[in-house]
Amino acid sequence: MPADEVQLLASAVEGRGWRVALVSIFHCRVRVDATLRGNLALASCSRGRFWRGSLQLLEEMASKMCWDLVTANSAAGALASKKLWLAALELLLRVQRSNLVADTISFNTCIASFGAHWPGALGLLEAMTRAAVALDTISVNSSMSACASAGAWLTTLGLLARASVARLTADRVSQNVAVASCTPQGKWRVALCLPRPSHVADNAAIATCAEGGRWQEALQLLGAHADVVACAAAVNACGRGGCWRAALSLLARSPRSVVALNAAISACEQWGLWQQALHLLATAEETSVELTVVTLSSLLSVLQRGRQWRLSLRFMQEMCSRALTPSVITYNTLLGAFEGLSSWQRALDLLQLMSTSTTSPSEITYSAVVSACAKGLQWQLALSQLQHMDKAGIATSLIAYTSAIVSFDDPELWTVTLGLLQLLRRRSLEQTALCSGAALSLCEKGGVGSLHAPRLLHALHGEVRGLRSLTNMN
Repeated sequence: MPADEVQLLASAVEGRGWRVALVSIFHCRVRVDATLRGNLALASCSRGRFWRGSLQLLEEMASKMCWDLVTANSAAGALASKKLWLAALELLLRVQRSNLVADTISFNTCIASFGAHWPGALGLLEAMTRAAVALDTISVNSSMSACASAGAWLTTLGLLARASVARLTADRVSQNVAVASCTPQGKWRVALCLPRPSHVADNAAIATCAEGGRWQEALQLLGAHADVVACAAAVNACGRGGCWRAALSLLARSPRSVVALNAAISACEQWGLWQQALHLLATAEETSVELTVVTLSSLLSVLQRGRQWRLSLRFMQEMCSRALTPSVITYNTLLGAFEGLSSWQRALDLLQLMSTSTTSPSEITYSAVVSACAKGLQWQLALSQLQHMDKAGIATSLIAYTSAIVSFDDPELWTVTLGLLQLLRRRSLEQTALCSGAALSLCEKGGVGSLHAPRLLHALHGEVRGLRSLTNMN
């Protein structure tokens, strides 16, 4: 092979970037076989995860009848990098329909494209056996990863056992995936029984203990040279196990990380230890630990548990000032607390703060604000929020309507009440006994009970009858 061709190959496979490699391939003056030139280009696209370019090159080479198995496998590699399993599977079927014979690499690449679609990965594994294509450790590892990603831990462990029966050598990847598959399910006993050949497996085992709240076992697994990931997982285990003192003690002697800090603050949340959580935050800022949305959201949860509403609002404002965008769930959680306290003014302040951020209010957001205003007997504000929901194109919930109707205490508002009930019917929302009862009471106070009582009583009777039937069923 000429020297320029060797340089070309190095540029494509190991080179300075796939775009540079493509340019060098198609501008190379050395006479190179069309299939080799195309395969080198496909290898470059695969390295750059440029799957669209890979498919275009594949189609061009196929139309010129200059493609081979290397061509197909390279294109499949680009598809697998983006988890485009349907396209990868179609390509594998295309190979099998042609004169090419799919090999172990072909099947392994397609299996790797399935991601969490583990039934497809297992189906391909069985197809390899039926087609007498040799399985290797990569075949098993890719299938195990697909099963583990979907939470199918029993199937993952079954594949590990199958590898042993088939006399395939389980490597570190196999054993790491096996232990990690137990984590989401909290199967800590199983994880501790599995081989753990590396610190990755140890970290996964500690995380599994954390899911199960087994902080003693997690601390036993923590070695003298544990890394940041292991320490953070152990802090999380202590917090989930309800041992906040152990969590704070471990955090103090562990490498500083925002993950460990978040876990320690969450441990404080269970006991409402907001002073300790604030101390942890101050210490983290002194040691230049970069705070995240999760950090401040966890702190907000602790402050709410300790009923520190002013501090909650302050830290919500701080999140916005730090260019950290609180999620709508964070806002809704705090609004739910204000609703329970009938703190309508704080709820409105928080909604105003939300309007200055990039987080959009949801149906739950407005419903909580309407309810807070209603419980504070601020019916004008409750109606105003219902109008805001309509203008924002947000579907008004039955809870929001009910909260507004119940808040009316002025007999002169009976027309508004009946109007809201009419809106309920127009929007196919079921009128509740609470709505009907509140409307009936208001109409009676307004001196128009005799006009509207029959319809309201009928609705009230139907709701009560429905509740009785449900009670009898239970």
